[in-house]
Amino acid sequence: MSNKVEIKYNKSGKFPEILINDEAISRFMSLSNYIYDDIFNWSDYFFEIMDSELEEAYEVILTGHPYQYTVIKDASKKSRYCKKVSFLEIERKISVKDKFLFVKNLHDEYNLFENDIQEQIEFNSNISDESEEKYFLEQNGVIFSDDKSDYYITYNGEFDISSGYKYFINVCDTNSAKKVRGSSFVNVSKHDLKMFIDYLYEYHLYLNTVIDCANIITKHNLSKNTKLEYDAYYNEEYRVSVYDVPNIIDFEETFEIKYEYYPKCFEDPYLVVSSSNTNIKAENLTITGINKGSSEITVVDKFGTVHLKKVVEVLKHNYVRSINIILPQTSMVVGETIIFKSIATPLDAEDIDSIKYEVNNESLAVVSNKNELYALASGRVCLKVYTPRVCAKVYIEILGKPESIAVSSENLELQTRSEVTVFSEVLPLNIKEKPVLTWTTNNARVIDIRKSDSKKCVFVTKEPGTAYITVSMQGHNISKKIKVTVSKPKGCYVATSVYGSYDCPEVWVLRRFRDNCLDKHWYGRLFIKMYYAISPTVVKLFGKTKIFSKTWKFILDKMVKKLQNKGYEETPYNDKY
Repeated sequence: MSNKVEIKYNKSGKFPEILINDEAISRFMSLSNYIYDDIFNWSDYFFEIMDSELEEAYEVILTGHPYQYTVIKDASKKSRYCKKVSFLEIERKISVKDKFLFVKNLHDEYNLFENDIQEQIEFNSNISDESEEKYFLEQNGVIFSDDKSDYYITYNGEFDISSGYKYFINVCDTNSAKKVRGSSFVNVSKHDLKMFIDYLYEYHLYLNTVIDCANIITKHNLSKNTKLEYDAYYNEEYRVSVYDVPNIIDFEETFEIKYEYYPKCFEDPYLVVSSSNTNIKAENLTITGINKGSSEITVVDKFGTVHLKKVVEVLKHNYVRSINIILPQTSMVVGETIIFKSIATPLDAEDIDSIKYEVNNESLAVVSNKNELYALASGRVCLKVYTPRVCAKVYIEILGKPESIAVSSENLELQTRSEVTVFSEVLPLNIKEKPVLTWTTNNARVIDIRKSDSKKCVFVTKEPGTAYITVSMQGHNISKKIKVTVSKPKGCYVATSVYGSYDCPEVWVLRRFRDNCLDKHWYGRLFIKMYYAISPTVVKLFGKTKIFSKTWKFILDKMVKKLQNKGYEETPYNDKY
């Protein structure tokens, strides 16, 4: 096949380039009058003109949008000589949508346009709101408008061509397009509807808006960075700005080279700096004065493009080269003041009087020019001693004063013969020395404190009643009260006596067996009544004897193990009744 016809849309252009055997079409060809309109308005004319121009076999290669390919391929069926239509997607470094959003941001910031940029295509239609057709269209990206727009859409419907809409779209079984009385009439298959909506977004909204805005933006006095950003978006190429490289640097001074690049959706061009001689050391993006004299600095990106060439002079001044901070301690207590020392080298540096002091958080500490640091609140503070060229930092931990006591529980409801541990902590946590905590109770008949320290208290409940445990901080007027309410066991008297608590894993298993098995049968319920009638007396007479506890623990342990094997859990349990 000797003839090749190419339709090429560029990265950001609105209209195509058409080549016949790699040569642009003549402006005298009839086709040149049509290509500035939408593609589905001249697809039929295209093949009619190509057939007339070539009068022999040819193939068509379209570079564009998939829906343009659908329209071209459908129209090619009417051609006598077109044997093949193939498709290449436009490659874009920046999407048309990204460009559109950038232009919209310019509008918001500079108020460039009289009318707001439309953010979505809206369609008019006479389809009823409750119809399945409307639901199908909405699912495929159609947005219906209350105002008259350029677009009118139906579903297997007819149009009133005189109504003045610019585009008429009919969703049906096949694709086709034609121009009627100044309007475009398009049949779109259900299968291609999503692709067609995407085409409208890209070529009738985003692309047109970006191109129309290009001329407007160039007429406005926008900032340098805004113009760089827009040019980068529009031309899809890097714009790089290298900032404030000095003409002079001092001996042993290091300067960091900073830059910005546009558009930001590109990856970083990763600039690299080099020096023409050893007067200046160039490494990564820093330059350091090594010898007195000058050197040419060159900044290039990873593609080899040069973004800066500049001669920099190195002067040898006697500046402060280092600062050493000496602290008497690395931690302080709130309200404390320490005096520190700072030693600058060399001692005869010409800028030694420019040394300044500061902290990173003045709500935690303040520093004076007399080398005094005063702690205000607990936390970690950074002390900085610096000149315009060098800086030294140290971190100091400011510890708090005891303020309160936290306990694991402030209100306990227990049963008799329960052993409980309550944990405590002095707040705030970052205290230099933790004070000693002591534990006392106001009712020794109800609570017996077995052992205690500054971290915890272990006690045993004895008789029913209410008591308070008080934890106090030695040397400080700070304390915390814990209310303890003790009652008799609710049930499972023998098991509670043996295991020491009504709420423990073994008793939870037995209580589940009682409620979920025994209570469901008449003989089980009879056993429960007899057990609760007899067991309190048995526990009262023998519960404190070792032989009672040892014998029943052996029996109950075996029983609990069997019940667990049958699926009874040892997790916390609330009685059914």
